[in-house]
Amino acid sequence: MQLDADEQAMLDGAHGEAARSALAMQVEVGRFFGAERMVPVSCAHMMGDIEVMGEAGLELLRAWAGEEARFRVPITTNARCVDFAAAERLLQDPAMVRKERELIGCLRAIGIKQTDTCINYQTVYQPHFGEHVAWGDTGTVIYANSVLGARSNFESGPAAFAAGLTGRTPRYGFHETACRRGTVLVEVTAKLEDLADWGALGAAVGRACDDYWHVPVLDGIRTVPNPDQLKHLGASLASYGSLAMFHMTGVTPEARTLDEAFRGKPPERVVLVDQAALDAVFASYPADRLEVDLVVLTGPQLSVFELRLVSDLLDRRRVHANTQLIVTTNRQNFAAARELGLDVTGGQMSEERRAGLIGLGTMGAPMARQILSKHGALIAYDTDARALGSLARDGAHAAGSPREVGEQSDAVITMLPHPDVLKEVVLGAEGLIYGLKPGATDIDMSTSGLEAVHAIGRALAEKGIRMVDAPVGKGPWAAEKGELTVLMAGDERECRAVEWLLSMVGSTLYYCGPLGAGQVIELANNLVACGNMAMLAEAYKMAAEGGARLDVLCEMMPNTSADSWQLRHTLNGKLRKGDLSPMFKLKLAHKDMRLIVEMAERLGTPIACGRAVLDWYEKGFEAGYGELDWGAIMLTANPELGAD
Repeated sequence: MQLDADEQAMLDGAHGEAARSALAMQVEVGRFFGAERMVPVSCAHMMGDIEVMGEAGLELLRAWAGEEARFRVPITTNARCVDFAAAERLLQDPAMVRKERELIGCLRAIGIKQTDTCINYQTVYQPHFGEHVAWGDTGTVIYANSVLGARSNFESGPAAFAAGLTGRTPRYGFHETACRRGTVLVEVTAKLEDLADWGALGAAVGRACDDYWHVPVLDGIRTVPNPDQLKHLGASLASYGSLAMFHMTGVTPEARTLDEAFRGKPPERVVLVDQAALDAVFASYPADRLEVDLVVLTGPQLSVFELRLVSDLLDRRRVHANTQLIVTTNRQNFAAARELGLDVTGGQMSEERRAGLIGLGTMGAPMARQILSKHGALIAYDTDARALGSLARDGAHAAGSPREVGEQSDAVITMLPHPDVLKEVVLGAEGLIYGLKPGATDIDMSTSGLEAVHAIGRALAEKGIRMVDAPVGKGPWAAEKGELTVLMAGDERECRAVEWLLSMVGSTLYYCGPLGAGQVIELANNLVACGNMAMLAEAYKMAAEGGARLDVLCEMMPNTSADSWQLRHTLNGKLRKGDLSPMFKLKLAHKDMRLIVEMAERLGTPIACGRAVLDWYEKGFEAGYGELDWGAIMLTANPELGAD
């Protein structure tokens, strides 16, 4: 092949190993198909799922991700083979699901725009007439070639990926004008009244012209087809005939007349598609039973107009209990359908629900990974670029602001260290409140106190945004296993509506009452827990000053009514071993105790013990122990524990 100077430099490794190996692969493909040179492309679209890429493709992506590959032209992804939210219900192979997650992580790490759609030409990008692109997926390629007049061959997943890295693809096939000439005349007399008829037409022609290099020219169609009809025709031609292009006289841009479609040459043969031919296509799929178990509306994904048609046909009726209805579309059209109030579920379809999380600290980071592993997708934000980057490498989408998280989420978890931080994240200039749409939900799982939760809840409600107060019991060890105790509060229906997300991070969910009730129960619990630590500090000091054996004290108490979690896990499990690494930071316990005292004073309830406990945490915080484990308050009375 003849390479230009830039291409030769890539092949020589001047632009990195990823670009070198990608171009080397393209050169071999070009030689196989007899291409003399490469052609620049404006964009690439890849079939980037594990079903298509396979083990070899995944291994290639791992290598390119490790080489920090970067793209010269934008690259988008086709529909995925796994719906993570429904994978278990659909009985998808767990091993395949795990590999799909890993593959997505590689794609995101490299910078691919994960559009996950096979109708990119309807919702993402429409190339202009004569534009060279490197697209995968048969339906996208035949639409680009035929309806838009762009130029592309069927590119495999790795081939489209390589085109993104090099900005080139071998110039052969449908990149060349000669290959785009019509070869077979198809005379159509059948009636085309339904979208399914256009798919059946594609099947009839595809079966008759089963050759990638054939270009059928459809003539005699008396109606002007809309984009969805052309979409189904093209996808069917590509599926049944491996065809990459068709012409339709008077409709497609390179076939204003029959003579133009055939470039002045006679057709190699003529095919008739009458009503009998269409009926034969439908008859080739005979029913094997009277009952209808499954209805799938897909292939390609449905447009907004098709979703409206489904909604109109359902007419608010429910699908029969013995039948499953599955409708597939992309994120853009699903969001539009929801905004328009279209019901395409028939009471059954599992909607793709988008999850967000803000706050990747000791608790938030393991919670985020639990959501990723179970849901398969997550958009996240944190001011700590390192924590956010680490999660992005695991497959999450990293947002640039809380507002961006809200714009791309149906429910967002906030797990933040202080009420003031929560207020800024939700109500600040780039806050969640400006991104979340009416009907979306902010789930605050922080310990934020009544005042903050009520103030934020009122502000969100004014914009039609829901709020669920859901602080948690247990610590990072439970977050890492998805075994937190979750204290839901707010409108009960709204709490139940987000259990799908809360159950990914918690094993026990309680409904506590109206908004703020979760904070009340959480802080009441923390009063007892922090009080236990303060009492242990005093008891330990008293025993030490009295000359008692401290080892006996610590071994005896777990067997009496003085037993507590703090005794077993914090004093005996950590402090007496010299371990002050934070399981729960002292500064957070100090913050909680301040909230507890403030709440009790507002409610007018006794808080004498709470004030005494707060005093212990004030001393520990002032002594500089804020970043240590909360049990470090014992050092204020027992400094020898730090070296014990």
